[in-house]
Amino acid sequence: MTPPEGFLCKQCGRCCLNLDGFSTSAYPEDIARWRAEGREDILEWVDIFYYCGQEGGYDIWISPVTGEGVTRCPWLWKYPKKEKYYCRIHDTKPKHCRDYPLEKKQALEYGCKGFES
Repeated sequence: MTPPEGFLCKQCGRCCLNLDGFSTSAYPEDIARWRAEGREDILEWVDIFYYCGQEGGYDIWISPVTGEGVTRCPWLWKYPKKEKYYCRIHDTKPKHCRDYPLEKKQALEYGCKGFES
């Protein structure tokens, strides 16, 4: 998927600093990729739920310590002394993160700066 016209990520982190209302589920292909890559560090933040004895869905960014969802992405890091952030799992991040934003309205709701000149 390509980003909306006029969007250029400015690394403001807004999409990852507040996960309330943002998709916190992974697609089966994300889980399969992380398993194939041996990314246990990522998988420990996934809560797999079952339906009729089979994997039915994947909630992500569930703290392995508390079992609760976190409000900020655990893979987001801030550059020292800058107002910019980076994703520590950028090369294998979930599909919903790769596809963000779906539309300009979604980005503006999060205060994303990707549409600013």
